[in-house]
Amino acid sequence: MLIDRAIEFTEQLVISNEHILSDRDKNLLRGSWKNLTYEAIKEQYQDSFDNCTVAFIKKVLGYKLWQKITSAFIAGSIISPEDKVHKLNFKSIVNRYEQQHELGLRHSSQSLIIGDGYQILSLINQTEYLKTTYLVQHLNYFNRECIVEQLKASSDSSFSLQALKRRANILRDLGEETVCTPKLFAWFAREGYWHLIYESIAGTSLQEELNANTSGITEIEAKALLKEILEILAAIHQCNIVHRHVSPNNLIRRDRDRKLILVDFEIAKYIDTDNSFFFSFQHQLNISYTAPEFIVDPIFATDLYSVGKIIIFALTKLTPNEYRHNTLNWHNHININAKFRNIIDKMILTKCDQRYQSAIEILNTL
Repeated sequence: MLIDRAIEFTEQLVISNEHILSDRDKNLLRGSWKNLTYEAIKEQYQDSFDNCTVAFIKKVLGYKLWQKITSAFIAGSIISPEDKVHKLNFKSIVNRYEQQHELGLRHSSQSLIIGDGYQILSLINQTEYLKTTYLVQHLNYFNRECIVEQLKASSDSSFSLQALKRRANILRDLGEETVCTPKLFAWFAREGYWHLIYESIAGTSLQEELNANTSGITEIEAKALLKEILEILAAIHQCNIVHRHVSPNNLIRRDRDRKLILVDFEIAKYIDTDNSFFFSFQHQLNISYTAPEFIVDPIFATDLYSVGKIIIFALTKLTPNEYRHNTLNWHNHININAKFRNIIDKMILTKCDQRYQSAIEILNTL
């Protein structure tokens, strides 16, 4: 749990127990969450504790705060009556409660249902601005497993809401054109949260698939793989969308039909019509597969660059970091047809205007 959410959660319990948290209390909680000593807390939050000695902070302010929180946590059934909350265990108690009760959701069975029939199975992740991701079961659609991204409507980040709305639009548009991307199930606001719900893809990542082949795939297999990925990208690009994060981990071999599915549209964007920066550095990226221009000025060739890098890895087992921009280096590790090698080389040129400009162009060349 993030510290601001932890303080909000604690304050609600304290207020319910007919007490309040002062600004000093909240700064003590922040310092405790960061595992700071009382001396460091006094130094970091000088405005709150300027006239206080360290001993006073610890023996008076701290003592009263932990008594108040212990009482509130017992009343709220967070801890047992025999337990106590103190500086060293506050964070672990709150995090343990969060895991057991799905990040503060009421633990009645009704509260585990989101919207019209999405039952929470597990917590996947929580990021800044109170965005939480769950694995859920779609009770009205053959119990299909889905991903729910939930963003608090009162979040201070308009950026996060814009990004979530943009992704909802992208998944909607892609759903009308391709079956090789996650299906969008819902996009709605309810009970103070925005919800983006889309298909969870059960399968094996291309990274795992390629790792299982220790010597690299054959040229024939590489051409088939390249064709398979390019056909996905052709459909996506037809919607005027660039993915920006095509990597082996974001291509999933779906269990039920063995189709390759492209996932993770966190930083995807519309070409031309979408001028916003829309990039979160909190998002986990495999930068080694991304084109140099992927943040500032992505085009369709940006995705094609990533595919070229993937095919080189599939053939040679060399990661992009191992051969970097020296295209001649990877040639020495594999003996393939010159025409096919030249196609890959053109896909990974540093200057994007010198690469192939569409997936269809490469498919025709193949």
